[in-house]
Amino acid sequence: MSYTSEDPTIVWWKIYYGDFSTFSSEDGSWKAAPDIDIQVILLWRIDQNTRILRGRDYYWYNPQADFYTFGFTNDLFEIKGQVKTGSWTSGKDFTKIYWNVLLDERELYYPGIYERIDPPDYSLVDYGILP
Repeated sequence: MSYTSEDPTIVWWKIYYGDFSTFSSEDGSWKAAPDIDIQVILLWRIDQNTRILRGRDYYWYNPQADFYTFGFTNDLFEIKGQVKTGSWTSGKDFTKIYWNVLLDERELYYPGIYERIDPPDYSLVDYGILP
């Protein structure tokens, strides 16, 4: 994984959207990333630790500082391109998205060691068998 972030403490980041698409720092800048329907953000830091951001209304990245998450506020929309919005999705869809987050996180810690594996049976999510 090459250094692709504007922030020297964050080596790489990836956004996971509700339609199962992704956008990472390898695809473009934070401002270039789609602004809506974020489910999860995975960060890879220079100290080789990950951070997973999820379940928030808004995500703001300031390259001179850090990533921030917070609930509703009207003032955020004045920071065009910097603030991204999260959204709700079904438990089944979130489980599919989060499965890919965990596989990507594992690849950051153990590059090239593990093969990507198929996700579990997501129909079990509806019955409370899987988270």
